[in-house]
Amino acid sequence: MARRLFPWVSLCGLLVYLATAYFNIGIIALDDYDAMIARAIPAQTSSTADLIEHHSLVRSAIPSLILLGVAKTAWHAGITDPINQLRAILILMALYVFLTNLISVRILFPKQNRKDDVQALLSVSLLGFYFLCPLFLTRPMEETLSLPLLTLSGALACRYWIRPNSRDIALSIFILSVSAMLRFHTGICAVILVTLILLKHRWRDFIPLLSAGTLGFLLTGILDALTKGSFHQSLISYVQYNVEYSSTYGVPSYLAFIYLFLGLSIPPTFISRFKGFQWARNYERLFPAFLYFIVFLMAHTVVPHKEERFVLPVLPLFLFCLVPLLQHFWASGKKWRVVYFVAINAILMPLASFNIAQNNIISLGRFVDKHPGITSLLGVDETLLIYPEAYFLRPISRPTVSKQSLSSNLSFPCTQWIAIRSDIRDGMPLENLGLTKIAEFSPGILESIVVRLNPGQNRRRGKIELYMSGKCVTSPQL
Repeated sequence: MARRLFPWVSLCGLLVYLATAYFNIGIIALDDYDAMIARAIPAQTSSTADLIEHHSLVRSAIPSLILLGVAKTAWHAGITDPINQLRAILILMALYVFLTNLISVRILFPKQNRKDDVQALLSVSLLGFYFLCPLFLTRPMEETLSLPLLTLSGALACRYWIRPNSRDIALSIFILSVSAMLRFHTGICAVILVTLILLKHRWRDFIPLLSAGTLGFLLTGILDALTKGSFHQSLISYVQYNVEYSSTYGVPSYLAFIYLFLGLSIPPTFISRFKGFQWARNYERLFPAFLYFIVFLMAHTVVPHKEERFVLPVLPLFLFCLVPLLQHFWASGKKWRVVYFVAINAILMPLASFNIAQNNIISLGRFVDKHPGITSLLGVDETLLIYPEAYFLRPISRPTVSKQSLSSNLSFPCTQWIAIRSDIRDGMPLENLGLTKIAEFSPGILESIVVRLNPGQNRRRGKIELYMSGKCVTSPQL
């Protein structure tokens, strides 16, 4: 039964990814928008030379160049709308991430027996329908680009652990080096491959490991030299920058990422005594995957600067480690835990997947783009902290004014409209300034909840109101 369901569940999961990629054009991380999306679209005004010249010193230019290549291909195919160029990038991301992760599932759980079939089905179900996956695994971020390669490296390491051979260990380290080129942090997992050889006492496997690892290091270093001028310049600059400035971004608790993954396990699903559960037997195959997850998590824990998206590359490996536990619950009469876990995901997944991230500012931008009479958008304080100008071909000016200065300005031209975030707007009698509200742009359901739970860190996601001078209400641009 599980074997017959596997291709259908895989297809449904892929369709969810593709639907999310098409309908959700949201922005997750502001720096990835600036460093990647805005460098790739609009393709007709972006260039390789400009991207390399203005790219961050502490980031590899390769991820951005990959996105630019996709956007350019879409443009040459006749796709001129930047939003549709972005959709082309997101759709290709969905295919790349899901299908590569699918290969990893088949490496981990080959078609050998019923247990493999069930665990493969559970794994692909988690990849396809775990509430964070369709959204985050289709976003053009460095973490997402490196993620399926880290997963594949971990899967090959697991196969090496069960049936050691030099080919798997060589492939694993080479793929890991490519993953590390896209997101430097993933390279820490190389210590796991060394550990596996030591535990297996297969000393001769150090030769293919070192050979493939050196090849990967040289090739990725040469690619970086072609874009940055010297061998692994991005990596060197990144390390130097973080040593000096990492703590200036704020230092969350050392337990921050541990708390994060405890939350991602959807408590109290896995809070159990696990009576009768044979840990060594059930996790023997997944032991390297577990080590990848733990080492990656611990390495990020000791780094002062912590953002939730930093640990995204190990999300699939984390989900794979949940599979034996879910299977145990179902077989041991604790089906309510599985039902609860599935139910919460069934509620959260469509909300996360189809509510556009940063919907407030994206909807504002789309509104402005459709009204050619608007040539200037005046942002009050930090209202326009991010504005997705890359999504549109028509440029507009975006001056900023303080809340106090706005109150003293009683004259606004009809071509200049005013954007103000609702939390900044509170207490301001804008009507007394002769301004008329034209529209408002709200965040999605989940973002609204996030704003209420933690307004200090998420004010930028709040509702944005759009005003114009009252004397212009009947002007043609409306």
